[in-house]
Amino acid sequence: MITILHTSATVPTIGTRLRGFRRTEVARKTKSTRWTRAALLDGLKQLPDRAPIAEALPGADAPLKERWIDWVSNYSRGRQKKNASARTIYNRVQQPRWIVWLAEASGINTRLIRKATNSVARHVRRQTQAKEVRRILPWSLVARHLEQIRSSREVDSSRQSPKHFVGYHNRDEQGPYLKGDTVRQGDELGFVTAKPFREDTLLNQRLWVFEGVGSPKRYHLVSSGLIKRLSPWKRPAVYRKRGRQYGKRIHYRVDLTQDAMEVTDLPWFKQLLRQQQSFRNGFNRLSDRNIIRSLEQLPRCTVTIDLTVDRTSLVADLEQIKKGVKDRTTRKALIDARLGQGQFRVAVEKLWESACGVTGCRVSAVLRASHIKPWSQSNNQERLDPENGILLAAHIDALFDQGLITFSDDGAMMISKRISVHDRKLLGLPGRLRCPPTKAQRHFLGHHRRDIFE
Repeated sequence: MITILHTSATVPTIGTRLRGFRRTEVARKTKSTRWTRAALLDGLKQLPDRAPIAEALPGADAPLKERWIDWVSNYSRGRQKKNASARTIYNRVQQPRWIVWLAEASGINTRLIRKATNSVARHVRRQTQAKEVRRILPWSLVARHLEQIRSSREVDSSRQSPKHFVGYHNRDEQGPYLKGDTVRQGDELGFVTAKPFREDTLLNQRLWVFEGVGSPKRYHLVSSGLIKRLSPWKRPAVYRKRGRQYGKRIHYRVDLTQDAMEVTDLPWFKQLLRQQQSFRNGFNRLSDRNIIRSLEQLPRCTVTIDLTVDRTSLVADLEQIKKGVKDRTTRKALIDARLGQGQFRVAVEKLWESACGVTGCRVSAVLRASHIKPWSQSNNQERLDPENGILLAAHIDALFDQGLITFSDDGAMMISKRISVHDRKLLGLPGRLRCPPTKAQRHFLGHHRRDIFE
């Protein structure tokens, strides 16, 4: 005979187990967000200022967002626990209007918000009202919506601001990084690393490739672009270990196509070198915002031609260099100097501390490295001499190039009568050179005053 025991008091029904499962899932999801007081404070700052339903409830007129931020900011004072969780803080609030505001601002369904506000009218005591509102709008529900806002913000941030990585190539050991013809914008290049990066960590992020050569080392920025795909790379036999035979080949699309730019003596690069420990690890994440800003301000193309340049004379000068100069190195240096790029620009930037000689502007994209004594009137030695260069913001450079302004030996600006008083105000003139010209610069400025200035 089999006896069936009725154990309804001890064995949960299917419905009870399902409800318990849902509560467990909610708790697990909420716990995974790890909402601390600091996280709640950050989340509050991202919420909109207005929540119409909550603001329509009776209460003080002060902005509820400010009230919340002040409450959470000062929660660690007095008897309250310094490390209290966001859940604890939420459950301690005795202002039903505050609770409704946080739920509404975080995007909870309007039907639930209306239900919570209706419950307020059915009770007199404020503590009871707050308790009833929390029953309808529990912290677990609010936390899920805050987490969605935080996640979407992080996704948007990653889309707008890509991460930056640096790769180092040792030319002495591996030969030149760029081989053959000049790389064009849009071409695909590769860089290898033994580090086990995940694909989603690197895709659509920016890679800057530096090359070192010689002793002591001289460094050049040779390429840059967005990482588009990864593929397996079999490590050289000498570096293979059990379980570590493969690394990653990083394929990126080039968008920095100018010739290798020497960066050894630039201040931001020296800082980068210290942080990367002389590129000992080959491939690393870059997080210093000042260095990233300096890199992003670099021009993105081989030829940067100002609209004020006479294109006909520019083309003629370039053709003359190509035909008349046989030495490849000298020819390349002259072409770069004519375009205000390459080693000539680097040297001029160093002389003028990477800032406009007049305004002090440091936005590289709007700075021009021009010749003081015009190209057409200089010999090859003067064309490559950085003392014959001046770094100016584009509008100042255009005026200087056209002879509408010049500078005295003490750095004071001289302005042509062709520029009206009204235009001088619009252009922010007059100004003066931030640093007194050197003896060599005074020589070239004298030529500019005599032959170019009107």
